[in-house]
Amino acid sequence: MTSEATNAPSVVAPIPELDHKNVMNYLSDLPQVRGYRILLIPVNLDKKTAGGIILPDPVLDKQRNHAQVFRVVGMGSNAYKDPDRFPSGPYCELGDFVLLGRYAGTRITTNYCEDLRVVNDDEVIAVVPNAEAMLNLV
Repeated sequence: MTSEATNAPSVVAPIPELDHKNVMNYLSDLPQVRGYRILLIPVNLDKKTAGGIILPDPVLDKQRNHAQVFRVVGMGSNAYKDPDRFPSGPYCELGDFVLLGRYAGTRITTNYCEDLRVVNDDEVIAVVPNAEAMLNLV
C-alpha cells in the first residue's frame, strides 16, 4: 500500500543566481566558513546606467579589476576574536561591504555564484560605506 507520493523526491526551489543584493536571503545555502576565515561575495556592477546606457565589457572589466569590493556573507567562529591582533575590535561585520587586495583569498565557484571568496580575517583592507558609489568612480 505504498503510494507514489511517498516515493517521489522532494521538490526544492532552485537558488537564483546570487549577487550582493539578494544573497542575504540565502545564507544557509552558502559554504559555512570555519575558524578565522570570512566568506565574501563580489559586488556585481549594473550593465546599464541609470540613464539607460549599456556599458561595454571593457568598462565593466576595468571596474572589476580596479575595485575589489565584496559583501561579507559569512564569518568563522574565531574571526576577529584575538584581542592581541584586533585590540579595537572587528574590522567588519556580517553584511558590510569591504575592500580587498586584488589577489586576496581563495576563489570558489558554485552553481549560483562565480566568484565567492574565502579570506583570512586580517586581509580586509577597508569597510566601504557606499559600494555602488565607489565602483562608479572607477
